[in-house]
Amino acid sequence: MAVELPPNPYDHSLHPEIYAAYNHCLELECRDLWAVYEEEADDFLIQPLTELSPKVVARCLGQTLLNAPSDKARNFFANDINSCDSLGKLASLAHLVLEGMICLFYKPKGLVPAEPQQCLYRRSFTAQAIAQANNEPLVERNANILVRVRDNHRCIISNHVDTCAALDGITSWAVNEHTSDTEVAHILSPSLIKNIIKNIGDPEEGVIEDRAKIKRREWASAIVTIIEHYADISIAQELSGAQVHRAENSFTLSVALHGLFNSFYVALSPVPDPDSPTSIVHGSNSIVLTDHTDGRVPMPNPRYFELHNICAKVMHLSGAAEVVGKLLWDLKEIDVLAEDGSNAAQLSSALPMAIG
Repeated sequence: MAVELPPNPYDHSLHPEIYAAYNHCLELECRDLWAVYEEEADDFLIQPLTELSPKVVARCLGQTLLNAPSDKARNFFANDINSCDSLGKLASLAHLVLEGMICLFYKPKGLVPAEPQQCLYRRSFTAQAIAQANNEPLVERNANILVRVRDNHRCIISNHVDTCAALDGITSWAVNEHTSDTEVAHILSPSLIKNIIKNIGDPEEGVIEDRAKIKRREWASAIVTIIEHYADISIAQELSGAQVHRAENSFTLSVALHGLFNSFYVALSPVPDPDSPTSIVHGSNSIVLTDHTDGRVPMPNPRYFELHNICAKVMHLSGAAEVVGKLLWDLKEIDVLAEDGSNAAQLSSALPMAIG
């Protein structure tokens, strides 16, 4: 549910850049229309930014600023906001947040056919199969096996035992424990990460790229930069290739909760407690993640959960949920920019801020 931005909480004398950036958001939130003045009309980039009202843009940027994971991240994003010298550029920056940061967590249903669970459990959890999985932990199927073992074949939120694991005797469980069908969930989307990695880097020597490829490269570079500076996550170093399937980016969820997590209706917030690095919060409930492999399989990375939680707040508190839903529909198979580059113009004014 969208809510108005709170009054400026930042001290002008201590944090002038952040104070100024947040004031830009408050001023924009008061607008009902974009092109109030004729000279501003040319700055407004048409499709799909026409679907982002001034209030949604203001709240998206304001909430991203308010919920920044660190002072360094907040300063970085404040500088981006302050670099916008027109309404169109503010709208483009919000679009970059929505289509880049938030859509990093989008998983198109049915992208990879799941193996039937009964078949999976019958073959996959022998001592030999687990040992083989440990030898090649970045192979997706092996990673899924190791994550299930680490999480003791239970949804980390509800603690329900996987139905097949219980019936096949793979894990011990009490008669009064609930069971559910579970899945191994990625925190950050493999499909979009793959698309970003594919489009970053310098072109091959002697190859002349068309406009669409250049814009896709700029878009990917912008997302990589904003995620690295805002969330302290290096997509290229941490998640390229098979690394996107590593245990740090995966956890066990019930099928029902998996869908809600992907849609940002369920989010997990790490507890900033050095004495309990595996504690997370789901709503008002505190959850302590338990490793059942004695350290052989890494735990989920709290920075990934934190970014997902921030994106959930930004999307729902800004009123951008419907807009994001349409963006995801338009992305379809995660073709972020049309092959002919037809929607590159919407991103072009935001890119220099993120990659400059």
